[in-house]
Amino acid sequence: MSEARTPARPAAPAEPAAPGRGERRAMLAILLLALLVRLVALPVAPTEGLPDAISYRTAGAAFFTDGGITNPYLMPFYPLVLALGSGARGWQIVVDLVASLAIVWLIGALARRLFRSAAAGLLGALMAALYPMAIFYGVVGLSESVFVALVLGAYLALYDRRFLLSSVIFVLAILTRPALEIFAPFVLVWTILVVHRLGAVRAGRALVVYGLVYVVLMAPWWLHNYERYGSFVRLHLASGFVLYSGNNPQNASGGGIGGVDLDTTKFADIADPVERDRRYKEAAVAFIKEDPARFGRLALVKFQRMWRMTPFAPEYRDNPAAILATLAFLPVFLLALATVVRHWRRFWYLSPIYGFFAFTTLVHMITIASLRYRFPLEPFAIVLAAPTMAAIAARLPLVGPFLDRTTRADAAASEQAR
Repeated sequence: MSEARTPARPAAPAEPAAPGRGERRAMLAILLLALLVRLVALPVAPTEGLPDAISYRTAGAAFFTDGGITNPYLMPFYPLVLALGSGARGWQIVVDLVASLAIVWLIGALARRLFRSAAAGLLGALMAALYPMAIFYGVVGLSESVFVALVLGAYLALYDRRFLLSSVIFVLAILTRPALEIFAPFVLVWTILVVHRLGAVRAGRALVVYGLVYVVLMAPWWLHNYERYGSFVRLHLASGFVLYSGNNPQNASGGGIGGVDLDTTKFADIADPVERDRRYKEAAVAFIKEDPARFGRLALVKFQRMWRMTPFAPEYRDNPAAILATLAFLPVFLLALATVVRHWRRFWYLSPIYGFFAFTTLVHMITIASLRYRFPLEPFAIVLAAPTMAAIAARLPLVGPFLDRTTRADAAASEQAR
């Protein structure tokens, strides 16, 4: 009598060969193209007037003279990097361009790694090079490009089984923007157990190492905050404000614009930033408890706002450039969705990326939402879109043969390895 067996998860395809000369040249050309379009966009981008960009430069310029960061709403890594150039706008441009080019390369490397396809890697990088929102965030002086580059790097290290490196990069990403703090150790353990199937002992050991890395890298920030505020502040003092921004009687749109989505006048007299942050949290929690149904409806509004395909802000709704930039996500989304369907048998292999989509969306359904907060997910959507784009491109008369010639050495090497 035969025993019934549970079907095993399909094994991942064989690793591709190392990039050949043609592929390396193509990637270099894509990176040069990415740099060119960002340099062209730089003169017309709103690089001077964005309040957050000014805050980062100000913090960077005063980092060493003030003994740290005086703005309680900022995390330290991006201002510290800007401080190496005294917070100068020129240095900020260099930092953001380097991070933006790193995103292009990392998207290509991750797509190549996940789908074992040199063509997917090249086309993913090409999409990232020309993707309007990646260009925008690469030149406007915000922390998005640095943060996204770190997250992509952490994921690439995770899939390459370089767990110590991934832990270091994840903590640096938390020191840039703290939303990943809860998710990072979870996805580390999940990837070890579900993707690599290395067992609970290996996962536990990696989690301990992650904890040590977290403490070592975060400790200077904790000391800085204790000296500045006289109490332990684990991250920054913006979490209460963000939670209240999205959960207060005035908010109907799901955003966080002062005077539109919230009124902070009743908190203006609280001088202590720690106390003010606590009061914001208390007010937000009280709002949620008093009317959970409204909280639920507002969460759906935030979901819609985060995943809409056109700008929400009134100043951008009639701007053709802004509309085209946001609409560029639509084909990426559809291609990514096609990949999810086409590769449904590899659901568990790709589940760390799916989890990042779910976690980030949930965070902003609870707090505040905008297209800006979706941007960290869009490079991962490009990664998912890349293999379907490669499958389409392979059928095109000119593009298919070019990709074949470019990646032929890799395909031949892979065939010999089999």
